[in-house]
Amino acid sequence: PNGVCPPIDSNRIVINGQTATHDALGVEDVEVYLEDMDAPTPITRMTDGEGFYQMYVSAGPDYRLTPYKNDDVLNGVNTMDILMIQQHILGLNEITDPYNLIAANVNDDTRITGGDLIDLRKVILGIETTFPSNESWRFVDAVEQLEAGVLPVDYAESIEVLDIQSNVSDQDFVAVKIGDVDGSAIPNNLVSQEAEGRSGALVLNAQD
Repeated sequence: PNGVCPPIDSNRIVINGQTATHDALGVEDVEVYLEDMDAPTPITRMTDGEGFYQMYVSAGPDYRLTPYKNDDVLNGVNTMDILMIQQHILGLNEITDPYNLIAANVNDDTRITGGDLIDLRKVILGIETTFPSNESWRFVDAVEQLEAGVLPVDYAESIEVLDIQSNVSDQDFVAVKIGDVDGSAIPNNLVSQEAEGRSGALVLNAQD
């Protein structure tokens, strides 16, 4: 049922890949949808502890792969992320890594502003259990070329495999935990979990 064993039909074709952070840490329990573009119902597989998935399909059709994960919104989200986004907005310490810019764009618009900080604070304070305008994780086609220092928009979040005739490997995605600018998210159970350090900056908010 997990798509690990090969089918009896030896003519079936393998599609596989990995979902991993830009630090090459595999992200587990990602639901990967494989859609036959001529069929109404996709098949799904969950990534394993190292972020790998594998599917068996028939030759000929065009397929589309799309990962999805929208749980554990607080994973990797802490006060340091708020500080880093604040400094970026003020021009004091700009975020240049494009994947970190995607993480900082919490409300999923075309810029990084105070609105992203508001959504981030709401989940930290428990006012919201999800990001109102975004998913907990976003996935970028690993072959996508993102420009440093520029917030990516309209980046590829699916991979199309057209007229498949043989096994297709390395259909990989870069996983981005939204809100996690400092890279502290735990992507799988193989990574040790440590409590958030309290020796860094403490961000206080008060009514003017």
